[in-house]
Amino acid sequence: MVQRVVDYRDAEGDKRVVQIDALDSALQGVKRAGHLNKPALLDLSRNILRFWDDLPTIAARREFAERLLDAPADGRHEVKPKTSGKDEERTGPFYCKNVDGSAASEIHTLRKLNELLKKGHIEITRVEYLQLQEDFARKNAAKGGTETGDDAGGNTGEQTDFAALRKKAEGLILQLAKGGYRAEAVAILEKQGAKKLGEVADENLADVIAQAEKALEG
Repeated sequence: MVQRVVDYRDAEGDKRVVQIDALDSALQGVKRAGHLNKPALLDLSRNILRFWDDLPTIAARREFAERLLDAPADGRHEVKPKTSGKDEERTGPFYCKNVDGSAASEIHTLRKLNELLKKGHIEITRVEYLQLQEDFARKNAAKGGTETGDDAGGNTGEQTDFAALRKKAEGLILQLAKGGYRAEAVAILEKQGAKKLGEVADENLADVIAQAEKALEG
């Protein structure tokens, strides 16, 4: 998204590129940002970058972007990040990926997350994490190997637990069906060419989970 207004070739060093990637990742989760024209998107980006050091997480950047979009165009310069210290109270799990997106990890402490962010890693949402794991599983299956992309923090290396993913997917599909969203549950399975969860391939479970969670979020 941000690449529409920022040319990577104009970036000054790796730090700037990492910052652009992090901003882009944050704005991907702001629906209204996707409908902005180039000047408006550039203005939004500049306002976020002004307070970059005060917005250490993807959630903080997205919340600030929403507040900026709620404010009148001529009053956005007066909008500032909240300083309630809520970030220190956050509890895991957290999710992050490395700069090139070749690895992603689930982190359970805020301290570890902040350490990785300082090293240039990018915080992502759980849905994004599951989608990445699905991509890693597909690539790994194509290679016929046992590698895993769940290693952004340099301290993981276990294969994807498909049994756990299937159990999670089963619970979400059941929750949709019982919650009055049976049509959505059926549609999610049909996208995988299946009539029931047992017919969904292991490598597609993460996609089922991501779609089900989006449906439940409304």
